[in-house]
Amino acid sequence: MAVAPISEAPLAFPQALSSSAAAAAAPREEPSFYEIVERFVGSVNQQQLNADTAVQQMIAGEAENIHDVMLALAKADLTFRMFLEVRNRAIDAYQEIMRLQL
Repeated sequence: MAVAPISEAPLAFPQALSSSAAAAAAPREEPSFYEIVERFVGSVNQQQLNADTAVQQMIAGEAENIHDVMLALAKADLTFRMFLEVRNRAIDAYQEIMRLQL
């Protein structure tokens, strides 16, 4: 097995570096805090609506599997609890900032 000297080995790193530098130089449109929160609240709302629809289908006898209904309810519960925790942490952070003395 022949080992090529370092000077003859192809280097892929400078190409990756130049492409990442070009990507860093191009301005990216990042979502605002409002847009992130709006998407998160929309996601929580959609999970709640999906769970409500699944329960209505189960009551009407249209649900094929109770497992799917329980899964939709668990997803809705989990996303809502996560939303509450994020809200509680944001309120705690705001209160902590308000307590800081200038």
